[in-house]
Amino acid sequence: PPLPNEGSGESLGPLMRGEGPAPRVIPRLLVSQREQHAGGRRLLAARMGPWKLHVRTPPAPLGAPLAPAEELDVALFHLEEDPGERHDLASVHPRRVEELLDELRRWDARTRARAEGVGARGAGPPVPAGVEAELRSLGYGGGR
Repeated sequence: PPLPNEGSGESLGPLMRGEGPAPRVIPRLLVSQREQHAGGRRLLAARMGPWKLHVRTPPAPLGAPLAPAEELDVALFHLEEDPGERHDLASVHPRRVEELLDELRRWDARTRARAEGVGARGAGPPVPAGVEAELRSLGYGGGR
């Protein structure tokens, strides 16, 4: 049976079965990030439609909100015209940079609020020593 619809997506089942038109495309923000990189910096990428913004923050504690725009290193790419991300368009499209940064800030605030809610419920049971050692040998670990 189908899983309950708890996400924000749209089923592609009818399209895959040839039963209907393609669902409408709704541009939404896709974010990737790496925390505590290169001396405490965050590296983020925010994509919406054909635009992709790379953001590098100044050093900050884990969980800190994004720094003011003037403290961020940013680069903007139009992926349909430049799939290799070689030509930074941030200075040519400052309004687009501002729009993506605004979206990224809203995403960041929601993500931090969710993380605080999870932390308020407690960290859960401790990870057994053998499992923790195995995870560390695979390159996972830290924090807990």
